[in-house]
Amino acid sequence: MQLSKCYKAIEAITKLKKENDILQNENKNLKQENFTLKNYISNTFEVVKHLFDFPKDRLKRLVDNFIKEFQK
Repeated sequence: MQLSKCYKAIEAITKLKKENDILQNENKNLKQENFTLKNYISNTFEVVKHLFDFPKDRLKRLVDNFIKEFQK
């Protein structure tokens, strides 16, 4: 009886460790994707700034306001 409880506990720990490993890997991938997207957005603002001779900060505020209104 004692041995079966230990075995079940070990199985539960193993399962939780696998889930934790999966979540850590997913988190790492999401952080990398987030970094990449932020970099793309920053580069886009830089290109628009040069194309239209438009201040980068002003453009960011306009986009920010548009997104906030769009979410309402």
